[in-house]
Amino acid sequence: MRSQSEQPFRFLDLPPEIRNMIYQFSFKVPRVVEDSHTWKCKCFFTAECNDHRKVMQLQWSSPLFAAVNKSIRQEAISLYYATKDFNWHWNPMSVLCEPDEYPLTRSLRYLDYALDFVASQNTQVKSITIESSKTSWDNPTDTMVDITNSVRFLAPFSRNLKETERAHPALHKIHFADESSLAYRLFDHAGSIAPSVLNDETELDKTMRAWLSKYPGASELNSTIKRREEAKKEEIRLRAAIIEWEEAKRLQTIRMQEQRRQETIRMQGQKRQETIRMHEQEQHRIKMERRWRAKERRIKKSVLVPNRPRVKRS
Repeated sequence: MRSQSEQPFRFLDLPPEIRNMIYQFSFKVPRVVEDSHTWKCKCFFTAECNDHRKVMQLQWSSPLFAAVNKSIRQEAISLYYATKDFNWHWNPMSVLCEPDEYPLTRSLRYLDYALDFVASQNTQVKSITIESSKTSWDNPTDTMVDITNSVRFLAPFSRNLKETERAHPALHKIHFADESSLAYRLFDHAGSIAPSVLNDETELDKTMRAWLSKYPGASELNSTIKRREEAKKEEIRLRAAIIEWEEAKRLQTIRMQEQRRQETIRMQGQKRQETIRMHEQEQHRIKMERRWRAKERRIKKSVLVPNRPRVKRS
């Protein structure tokens, strides 16, 4: 049994330097992210994409010590993000396969949520390095909307970085693995776009198409977007043709139903008229039969009862 003089161990009584050493040691312990969403990607590497996505999320999950209590959580989270160099995979030329149409937008939205969480904890991320995804699905994005959404999202980051050398209040440094990549050029260009253009979807689309057409490294991206848009137009045309065919079929069905209804009404009218005619014939037959019977009775009566001589009145 524990003696009365023995005191329980209090982790927070340790010097901050020792606590930080313990925290940093715990950061190296492998963790598991329980992701209830198993995305069905549009490529043939669904398992690889899901594993890659979980690794990306694992960086932002809270360290193990964060589950002890509020005081330790604040210390552990602050130290974790302040000493962690994050890698973020974002490149229009090499997107992570996603189940939706906008993988770049989804990636940036997740990054925005992560930075907002860090800011809510009153701490900062040491650095983020933007690099390309490393999966078997190595293709550029195929929608212009994904580009314009990304530019609209990155514009304040790029503008803040140029003006204050801080892309985000919760982010100390942001790096690009390859500053000659389209990702960096796009990020740098986003900060120079006027807010009025960013708020106008049509004008922003036109501006980005013109910019991409002049950038030598975006030829594959332009070709991919063009093929997707042509396929989209063909899909819309086929869908319109299907809708037109379905509408024609629906109208034909309505006409046939109307014809059947009119035919039914006509048949019912004929049947009603036939019933009336037969009823009139039956009434006429009954009437004639009554007349013949009455006449027959008169004839029989005249035969059975001789005629009385008429008495002349004086």
